Amino acid sequence: MEVSDFEIPYYSSDVLRRWKRREGCKVIAGLDISFLRSPPDCKFHVTPPPPSPPVEKADRAIEFLDGLQKVHDFFTEPPKERAPAPPKPQVEQIRIPPFDLQEIPGAMRAVNMPIAAKLMERWFAGAINYSPTDADEDKLINQDGKPYPPSMYEMSIIKLEWVLKFVRARKAYEQLLSRDTLTRPRALDVLRNKLEPYRKPDRQMFPLVACDNSLPVLHKHFQFQYSSVESSMSQKIAQYLHQDYVNRGLPDDLTGALGSFNFYAAPGHVEYSWDGSHAYIHDVVVYIKDNYTFGDKTGEVSQYLGHWNHGGVIIVPYDAALSALDWHARPVGDILALDGNHKLYVELPVAVGDPRKRDSVFYPIYNSTYRKWQIAHKHGGDFVIFSDYETIDLKTPIMVKF
Repeated sequence: MEVSDFEIPYYSSDVLRRWKRREGCKVIAGLDISFLRSPPDCKFHVTPPPPSPPVEKADRAIEFLDGLQKVHDFFTEPPKERAPAPPKPQVEQIRIPPFDLQEIPGAMRAVNMPIAAKLMERWFAGAINYSPTDADEDKLINQDGKPYPPSMYEMSIIKLEWVLKFVRARKAYEQLLSRDTLTRPRALDVLRNKLEPYRKPDRQMFPLVACDNSLPVLHKHFQFQYSSVESSMSQKIAQYLHQDYVNRGLPDDLTGALGSFNFYAAPGHVEYSWDGSHAYIHDVVVYIKDNYTFGDKTGEVSQYLGHWNHGGVIIVPYDAALSALDWHARPVGDILALDGNHKLYVELPVAVGDPRKRDSVFYPIYNSTYRKWQIAHKHGGDFVIFSDYETIDLKTPIMVKF
């Protein structure tokens, strides 16, 4: 492990849980986050793929002969002259206990993100499940080309009561339930198309009951309007490091748990007119749906999620790292990485204080870090989140004309 001989600024939280610029951060080379800890017991199973066909005996014989040939070539080939290796620079060798990726839920609890920690632990405990492309994720198709199995639907952790404690979420919720939002022309067109197949004169209909009280089924067949909460971890980091936002506080538990997500509305009680020419929606079912995934948009670099250790998170942005570019004449790509918001961040671990102490070293985490862990362990399941739901009476029914 090699520690830089200069210091750069970084951001961490103060007593008021706001980002604060600080000095004294050192870049470290030759150190990486650990994947050595065994994954937890798989609590959320998927059907395993069929076993590989047995190797034919002829193929095994060929492999054996190829191995003998390689051994023969190794001992008969004349040795090649090699140029003497350049002397290695004398650097202080520092060893610290490794930081494993599975320690991040504990770090989340340390910075008051218990719900985010619970969701991440569910991800670690799942069988491997992810969507290879954006299109696959939209359709909830996994790496085997199959729909996400029922075990990859999380229905119990996220509660509307908890989400609505956050001001930005409450604003989006109220916006969804406004008359203007629910009766926008496009929303009414969607609602008309989804109710038309069930149209009968003088009919009463309760879509959630018709969907066997399943929110995923209701969402697929009857959802007609939504309102967004835009605050992914990478977006929050970019915002807070901007001049206008730097003192607005740390990413909170809602950011860590859901990031950017949507409130959705579906009809709750539908009444068709006596001749079936109109439908009246008397109440709406409101809920949250979100995909818990570490995928990145196709063609974009992986999203930066901060520098973490077992005690918390700091941010090391590009403006603090510019002085690192001449460190031992290393290429910029060895030290910095560009995120999806076109901002540079230090790509290597950093030390705040004594680099020989485990508490001092922070490791850069990206969406791709979780993907690498997932592939390495054949474990870790992306899943779909549904919250509980509320049925909201409308003062004036929504009318849809067929």
